[in-house]
Amino acid sequence: LRCQSEDQTVLESVITMESETPLPLDYGSTTVSAGDLCGGVHLDEFSSMQYLTFSAELSSGSYQLMLDNQSTSCIPFDASETQLKAAIQDLDYVGDIDVTAKLSGGEYEYTIDFQGDYPFGGGDWPALSVNALHFGKGDCDPFVGGVNHKATILPVRDDTTCVNGSLNTVAIVASSSTPIGGSFLISCGDRSTEKVGVNSFASDVKSVLSELLSSAEVIVTKHVTETNGATWAVSYPRSSDDNCEISIDDTFVSGKNAKVNAYPILVVKTSSSRNDSSGDFRIIIDGQSTSPISHQATHEEVLQEMHKLDGIGLVDMLGPIEGEASLSDDYTMIVKAHTVDLDYVQVVPESNWRGTAPRVFYKPPSGMPPRTVLLEGLEKQKTYVARAFARNAEGYGPSSNLIKIVPASTAPSPPSSVSLSF
Repeated sequence: LRCQSEDQTVLESVITMESETPLPLDYGSTTVSAGDLCGGVHLDEFSSMQYLTFSAELSSGSYQLMLDNQSTSCIPFDASETQLKAAIQDLDYVGDIDVTAKLSGGEYEYTIDFQGDYPFGGGDWPALSVNALHFGKGDCDPFVGGVNHKATILPVRDDTTCVNGSLNTVAIVASSSTPIGGSFLISCGDRSTEKVGVNSFASDVKSVLSELLSSAEVIVTKHVTETNGATWAVSYPRSSDDNCEISIDDTFVSGKNAKVNAYPILVVKTSSSRNDSSGDFRIIIDGQSTSPISHQATHEEVLQEMHKLDGIGLVDMLGPIEGEASLSDDYTMIVKAHTVDLDYVQVVPESNWRGTAPRVFYKPPSGMPPRTVLLEGLEKQKTYVARAFARNAEGYGPSSNLIKIVPASTAPSPPSSVSLSF
């Protein structure tokens, strides 16, 4: 068990492992973090878990993948799990791999999990890449049908879990056309804080929220705002009460058009160990994608792309923490109006993504992206019961609580409270 810190603040680490039965010889590992980048997804150039997405409306054709300058045989555009697994396993140094496929129309999505360590470079598996010379051409069958044929490789370095679990992140924004005054109330479920002044320090807001949420794990920072008012970024643990979402009562705020609201925060950051990142990435929310965004994009350019998405109404960038410099590679967005599920976000590097250990980090408002399973073929108005299990090398763990599902009928229910007025 390893404990580490970039700033060397870990003074002591004492680990005791006891077991009445022998410990397993082969077991997995996980990383938990107390840093501000926990609860999100880091995309890296090295990972044993990689995602391949092939997009095209084709009737035939094939392509090759590459791993560290080795090329696979030609892979059919609609390859099955068995076909893709066989092609990759034929490469040198590749042992066992797990491949799962999700095929839907012109979208072919594969999850590729390399088992064991890569024999070079410290054991990290390099990212697969597309062989451009044999992508629907060259030694492979030409693509027939469709346009803009594209394959994307998305390596996932780690889904970094927070020590205290995933945190919700919101921005409390007070604004006015004229100098603002007064106070507001913060609520969570049926509980409310005492009045909070619009000029309160971050420590003041943290104090009242910690009491409201009965948690010492609340994090609050106050940020620069260009208009009259103030902005506080708040991270807080998920409550066992699903109805406990932060809301604001701004009845006691003064100023022209004065208001205080709580909005979800979406975080995207890019970095590389030598500051030499290059290339583009795309932000995908609930299935809709931006155009490619440069790693050097300004905040305004990122906002322009976000506003082009149908489900996004209004987005602003969170300003720097008071007293600190703004970071150009930090796109922390306050989403003030939206109709899509912001937790279904992905950030996908383009094929030109380069640099020394280039990384992309993204974090949805509710922390880790949700894991979803699509159940198909269910009959309407029939009751189903579902439960989930976690599995590792030792087998299945205990199940989750039972969830009752009744697929709705396509026909609407009878109207109620119908009246006619003249």
